[in-house]
Amino acid sequence: MKAENQNLLDAIETKLRDTKRVPFLSRIAICAKIVDRQVTVDHEIEELFERIVPDLQLARRGQSQGGRQRKDLPSGLLICMSNTIAVVIEQPYQGICQFLKLFTTYSTNILSNPKIFFYQDDIAERAYTSWIALSIPKRIPADAQRIGSTEKVVSNCYDIVLDLGKFVKADCLQQPDSRIPEDSVVNSLEDKQLPSNEVFINLTTNEDLPNPEEWLDIYGGIIDLNLDSEFTWPALSTINLLPI
Repeated sequence: MKAENQNLLDAIETKLRDTKRVPFLSRIAICAKIVDRQVTVDHEIEELFERIVPDLQLARRGQSQGGRQRKDLPSGLLICMSNTIAVVIEQPYQGICQFLKLFTTYSTNILSNPKIFFYQDDIAERAYTSWIALSIPKRIPADAQRIGSTEKVVSNCYDIVLDLGKFVKADCLQQPDSRIPEDSVVNSLEDKQLPSNEVFINLTTNEDLPNPEEWLDIYGGIIDLNLDSEFTWPALSTINLLPI
């Protein structure tokens, strides 16, 4: 399958123009490297995302303000691990677009080499009911020797997000105002009670996305997020990353 060069925002807007409607809820997942782990601490990463998405503090508390409805607030997961972060944000389409516009502006000094895992629009329900941020110890993927260094970063983030899905759905979403205990996260990652694809379905609840190896086989590489220049994005017919 060949990909076409297109700015992500342009691709999304073209797709919406063709469908004649704006989807209510969208989901995007991104990973990036932390520029200097020696001087950057986890709370700086959290503050960075709260600057990019101001409603995150409200979302964490499950509150609304100034007429904003709960359905308009973002939800998702931010993981800081070693020198890498992974983030999933679920929000109405307009909020996702604003996030993409601000991300590179605010993250330049802290994060580098950002990559998009996936973008989905018109999702039926959220995987997360609030905003969750946490830090976990360094974890090296089992297949690190079989994939290149760039792919390894994405694969590592991706696998952790998938593995964490079962734990989040089972234990955290029942108490949306709580924070995930680090020890519980580590234990849930060690247990690996389900294959990643089953955990992933449990995480997204309404979409079936490719695992890292399938992604590389289909698209031949990883999508770069670089809003000041063009980058490669899958053809519009597969922007939801659903099987054709």
